[in-house]
Amino acid sequence: MRNIIVPVGCIQQNALLDEINLSDEEPMKRLMAFNNLMDKKGATQFNDREYVKKDENVCHFKIRRCVFKDFFDSLGVSELTELFCEVDKEFFIPGFPKLKVHRGSSWENTLAYGKSECDFIFERI
Repeated sequence: MRNIIVPVGCIQQNALLDEINLSDEEPMKRLMAFNNLMDKKGATQFNDREYVKKDENVCHFKIRRCVFKDFFDSLGVSELTELFCEVDKEFFIPGFPKLKVHRGSSWENTLAYGKSECDFIFERI
């Protein structure tokens, strides 16, 4: 499943990233344009996202409800949600090379791993 979900998820997100047509010269502007597009066209438009901090140096948001987790929970295969967390790591790090991308103290700070929310932290390098 990992060999299918992670590459397909990255392909889908890269296609949306290509749509915004912004260089990485302004990494936060590019990230916010990507997030806005995902809110309109991506599967994550169904997530519940809350911004903790958003400026030219840091973007920190939390996902409190995840469409992927809801879907896999309903099928009784909650563990598959972790693969979508891997897509985040595989996509965001190379997709936004001028930003440090992390989830705080662990990449497992997500709903899939039993946390109350998913952390997404982007810091300008």
